[in-house]
Amino acid sequence: PFAFPPAEHAKDLLAALQAPGLASLLAKASLQQHHDSAPFNPALPHECWLSQDEENSPPVAHLLMQKLGLRAQEGHWFVMQPANLHIARDHLVLTDCRDLQLTESESRELFALAKPLLTESGLTLEYGHPNLWFLRADQWQTLRTCTPDVVCGHNIDVWLPRGEGEREWRKIQNELQMLWHTSAINEKREAEGKPRINTVWLWGGASHMQTATAGCAILVDSLLQQNL
Repeated sequence: PFAFPPAEHAKDLLAALQAPGLASLLAKASLQQHHDSAPFNPALPHECWLSQDEENSPPVAHLLMQKLGLRAQEGHWFVMQPANLHIARDHLVLTDCRDLQLTESESRELFALAKPLLTESGLTLEYGHPNLWFLRADQWQTLRTCTPDVVCGHNIDVWLPRGEGEREWRKIQNELQMLWHTSAINEKREAEGKPRINTVWLWGGASHMQTATAGCAILVDSLLQQNL
């Protein structure tokens, strides 16, 4: 993932490339043609391959909750990550969630502001980690979402959740953005040169009835290594 060089540098880099491990791996690979008819890709290629699902983001929420020591609960849960939207000239871009430098106290305060809004909407919000919250929305089981990594650096319009519940989610997301806009936490972060926490990203929906695959377990372990 993320190993491709910029196109303008690729020719020179390939000429000097010394990668025996990659060469060995490619020698064992087979070429397959993939026809993608989806309006958007819900995850990066390796995420789709590991989850064995090309229609939705990997269903990792329940397994991730368990790994973080949260009590196993019934229902359909999503990973809900505090995030930063960069305002470009005519669109919004999701920045890398790993670069937020979000502290425990900051995350707890933002969580406390967000929870009443979600509760009022009939949803349950649980705290797992400064960068990893969880939202129960049983009525959104068919909602299609995308992983933060496939969206990172792109116009979010193409990658916003689609399907049952998308309008309700966008309304909640907009209200949350307005709620956090004047937060003292964001004023302090901006003064310190840190990105504002001005949105959340929803993905990883999973039902308690789903059995976590070995591939999803690998994705969860990788996510925890990046955040813990």
